[in-house]
Amino acid sequence: MQIADQAVYDKLLSLKFIKIIPTFAVFAFALAALSYRIFFGVDFGDESVHLGVGYLFLLGAEAFKNEGTVGQMFAFFTFPLLKGLHFFNPSNEYIVVEMRFFYLLSRIAFSLLLFSTLRAFFSIPNLIISLASLTILFFVPANVFSLHYASLGFLFLGSSLCFNYLGIKYKKNLLVLASGIFLGFAAI
Repeated sequence: MQIADQAVYDKLLSLKFIKIIPTFAVFAFALAALSYRIFFGVDFGDESVHLGVGYLFLLGAEAFKNEGTVGQMFAFFTFPLLKGLHFFNPSNEYIVVEMRFFYLLSRIAFSLLLFSTLRAFFSIPNLIISLASLTILFFVPANVFSLHYASLGFLFLGSSLCFNYLGIKYKKNLLVLASGIFLGFAAI
């Protein structure tokens, strides 16, 4: 009876999903911590200024004509999100929290992209790779927990590098094209 139980136990350990449970546990803990952080943010000074640039476009300001700040190109990426939020909720009550949520979603997507890129290039345990990608998830550019020029530039440049490496490794031209597009977005 003991040998049969050991065989079942060994078979369970050999399954792939059992081996990646610690990785999912680390990501789940990180997401719980960051979800709690959405409601408090990091720096309360600059966040409203960066959201205000995209909101000026929503109010009818014209790009480069009614220039409110020197760096307003990032608002071309935040404006569609703000317009969609404004469509569903015409008031400005939860706009900061909602944009923090979009920031968190973008960071999660980039962290998972980095995880898959590192996993393709290194043969080290998934838990170590997940810790490396979690450093990206917890990094907050310029202490502003929102989409702005520093966070979008970091996101687009890192995504460009990941797509470039994956495209070259797997010989997929579409990934290399996506790398060029994201590099262009990073330059904006």
